[in-house]
Amino acid sequence: MKIFKIVRQDLEYQIASMNPPSILLNKNLYEPIQIDFLSCFKLHSKAKITDVLKEGTFGLLGFIASLKFCNILREFKLHNIQFIPLRVAGLSDYFFVFINSDFTHYIDYTKTKFKVVEDFLGEITDLKVNVASTRNGVIEAYRDNCVGKVMVELIPENKFFFMDNLDNSLFNIYRIGHFDKSFYVSEAVKDAMESSQINGIYFSEAKLMEVL
Repeated sequence: MKIFKIVRQDLEYQIASMNPPSILLNKNLYEPIQIDFLSCFKLHSKAKITDVLKEGTFGLLGFIASLKFCNILREFKLHNIQFIPLRVAGLSDYFFVFINSDFTHYIDYTKTKFKVVEDFLGEITDLKVNVASTRNGVIEAYRDNCVGKVMVELIPENKFFFMDNLDNSLFNIYRIGHFDKSFYVSEAVKDAMESSQINGIYFSEAKLMEVL
């Protein structure tokens, strides 16, 4: 099964947060938010409205998307996803899609070996950091070597290996978490989005994420 990364199109920011509530400011990436709706956003006056909107403050939590986008997702079995309605002038039927998954629990660390690299304009240098083959060891290596450094990242040496017998529906839409905060979808979800001409994003194949 092929996996694809969600990439936001290179648009100007279309929507901004205005006095967000503390529950949103303090939200844990991996825990559900307990709120009925969000009204702390303002649409830019000249914004081009797309199915997925570009917002600059809370992008690590998820993204703002249309009912059309959300209904396509709801056709699939989902895990750790929340759709919180927005009440925003100028927007009708939009939701904040929170992606609360933490796939670091599903990686097989005996097979997936990680390294810390510096990526300078596409030139990759292995920094020769010793990364322990455990979840805690990998997260610790990321925190010690990558946090706050724009060009330094932690990546698998070959590809991600996941635990055996996982429910494939887990991969419909998810985040690895901690050292990789991008959002990923299955090929089936990608195909459904593309056939419905969802805009504001595109999909890039994540070749290190192939699921057997």
